[in-house]
Amino acid sequence: AGETARIARLLSTPAEPVPDGAGIVLALAKSQADLEGEGLTVSALEIMLGDEVRFVNLRAAGPVAAPDGRQTVYFGGFLTGATRDLPTFCQNLYIVPTNNLDQFKTVTAQAAAACPAPLQTIELNG
Repeated sequence: AGETARIARLLSTPAEPVPDGAGIVLALAKSQADLEGEGLTVSALEIMLGDEVRFVNLRAAGPVAAPDGRQTVYFGGFLTGATRDLPTFCQNLYIVPTNNLDQFKTVTAQAAAACPAPLQTIELNG
């Protein structure tokens, strides 16, 4: 519950600026087995934040709806190889639990090498 409240605060008022058009990526699920837990966290966040942010499931089929002025939050197994391309990969803000940080660096290394600056990350200390 404490971690969910911290994430809700970060989504409401990110500690790092999120460039216009970029999103926030939740890198919570370390494996397929963790997807259910990530989904429960996102459900709680949706209840806590209401319409303040727009959640986009990376595993959902079809195109992502056009931005509507709300902060976009991507979830759905980013670290497990979610198939949807992340728009604004280099500009997104990534929220990553400490125990997922090594996997995050491995998963993003190749694409991040093409970015003009290091990826913005906020580490969640468990």
